[in-house]
Amino acid sequence: MALSYYLTNRYKEAIPTLNEAIHLDQDHADAHYLLGLIYLKLGRYQEAITPLQKVLTINPNLSQSASAKGVGIN
Repeated sequence: MALSYYLTNRYKEAIPTLNEAIHLDQDHADAHYLLGLIYLKLGRYQEAITPLQKVLTINPNLSQSASAKGVGIN
């Protein structure tokens, strides 16, 4: 559901869904990543840091693959 909200630019509506997914599974890397992206889209840069850092904690190899794809997560 959160991805649908994201793809239709309904960012604020996606946040509660993603927070619930994260509450149910703290290691849900996709939910953390999407939440971070949404915060970036909303200009909430400080809030984006925590979920994006959590993604790298869950999957340390993502930093290299994301940089290779031009995403630039460090």
